[in-house]
Amino acid sequence: MSKTVLRVVHLSGMMSRGGGENHIINLTTELNNMGHESTVFCPLGSQLGTELKELNSPVVQKKLRLKVDPLFFLSFGKFCKKKKIDIIHVHDPVAMFLVILASYFFKLPKTVMSKKTSFPIKNRKKTLYKYNHPIFKRVICVSNEVKKVSQKSIVNSNKIVTIYNGSNLDKLDTFKPKINLRESLNIPKDVTLVLHIANHTKPKDLPLFIKCVEYYKDRKDVHFVQIGRHTEHSIPILEAVESKGLEKRVSFLHEQENAAVYLKQADISFITSKSEGLPQVIYESMYYQTLIVSTMAGGIPEVISNGVNGFIAPVGDSIKLIEHLNHVIGNKSAFAKMLDQNFQLVKEKYDSKIMAQKTLELYQNLLKPVQ
Repeated sequence: MSKTVLRVVHLSGMMSRGGGENHIINLTTELNNMGHESTVFCPLGSQLGTELKELNSPVVQKKLRLKVDPLFFLSFGKFCKKKKIDIIHVHDPVAMFLVILASYFFKLPKTVMSKKTSFPIKNRKKTLYKYNHPIFKRVICVSNEVKKVSQKSIVNSNKIVTIYNGSNLDKLDTFKPKINLRESLNIPKDVTLVLHIANHTKPKDLPLFIKCVEYYKDRKDVHFVQIGRHTEHSIPILEAVESKGLEKRVSFLHEQENAAVYLKQADISFITSKSEGLPQVIYESMYYQTLIVSTMAGGIPEVISNGVNGFIAPVGDSIKLIEHLNHVIGNKSAFAKMLDQNFQLVKEKYDSKIMAQKTLELYQNLLKPVQ
């Protein structure tokens, strides 16, 4: 008996590229590798669309001039009808609204949505309307913390499920760094390199990062490196570095291609977020066997147990973060067993193949005839 090939379209309304878009790429790649037809429908000129095109991954790009652009959502509806799509998977709030609008003009297939952040759902009529719209048969959360947050606003909690994101471990093996951080930044081998990978957005809490760096202002045995896309939030951060005289203690690099690969050059992976779903950098740090010091944002404590496979502190707690850093700086060799355990754990539980299989099973269960 031949298996049924599912035709899935992933709808994104975002122009920028972040962890959510990484999830889309991993999921569609794995579904296509499994023999299904997985296509991404996204705005023309988006970073996601450009990257998918470079990867020769199935993608349809249309102009999105407004968040309610009728040409975009009508094109999407026609695509679903023409391609006889079985499942629509919506990946962000903009896409949610677009698929709802399309549903007024087309009979759309079963639709699911992903919630990837632990931000509370705003108590606004329009927002609650979107999240509770009957078109969404399942809400896929990337962690139990995100599920818990969603249950406060989504009336039918039975449709909310948790499927942890996964990293494409095969791809991580192929990444090659373009620079050597120690050589480029003149960081001696005996200095602990603490790497912070995050775009400059409010949830990543760069002010907390700077507060921690300031503690080490006069220490020569540690150097912080920050990699991430600069935004309007970058200016006060960089000004703080200059005003506090921290230039010798921290280096800022802009967004780097395949930034995760630089974790292999670091001693510590440092995460200061105040809001997360469950960041990819956690899985990537585990795979590259880099010590993790992090806040407890979002679903991070569901993967990292303090003192067992990393060190975590309450959100915003610079004192506890610094205490953890002091515990591990210059002492990486003492945690070799922890790093080996993380490497095995990420392969067993957080490979994107596992995430894709569980998502596929959810699709298949939705398509089963009602008894």
